[in-house]
Amino acid sequence: MSLRAKFFIIVGVVIMFVVFVIVMLSRGNTENIIAVEPSITNTISTPKGNTQGSLKTQPPITPVVSGTPTAPSSDILDVSRSFAERFGSFSNQSNFENVQGLKPFMTPTMRTWADAFVRDATAKADSNAPYYGITTRTLEAVAGSVQEGSATVLVKTQRREVKGTASPRVFYQDLSLTLKKIGGEWRVEKATWK
Repeated sequence: MSLRAKFFIIVGVVIMFVVFVIVMLSRGNTENIIAVEPSITNTISTPKGNTQGSLKTQPPITPVVSGTPTAPSSDILDVSRSFAERFGSFSNQSNFENVQGLKPFMTPTMRTWADAFVRDATAKADSNAPYYGITTRTLEAVAGSVQEGSATVLVKTQRREVKGTASPRVFYQDLSLTLKKIGGEWRVEKATWK
């Protein structure tokens, strides 16, 4: 390959790189785009598979930031979905791993609550009790208000409860989360089952 051909290839690559950078920078900040999702119907089977239920969900609430509508960033909803599944899934044989493992995703206030909860629950635990566990699956996360540095999210879940040898029970429960932005990352400040 001649020196001239190499020169044109290098110049072409540099030009493509510059164009790519300009296009990426011209896109701007997309966090202020309003996201509207249609109403969704989910059909969920119980573990036995012999009954079906239909869950009709509402479209998400348009959050407001200082009077201006804005869409929640995907990381708020991702953290909320993941947190809800792990927080709501536990057994009496797991030594509260669901709460302990989530500490990196909690604010200092929530960590203080988690420590007290685990301490109190461990003191009350009966090591001879039959197996008890709940598995939680996220169905939908709906952002409520999103303000600078804080957000509220309602996570709709399906939960499967097992007690000893009894048949599992499936039920639906919402988890309300309050999140705070700490060091550029969203952390859970408060979690309340509805």
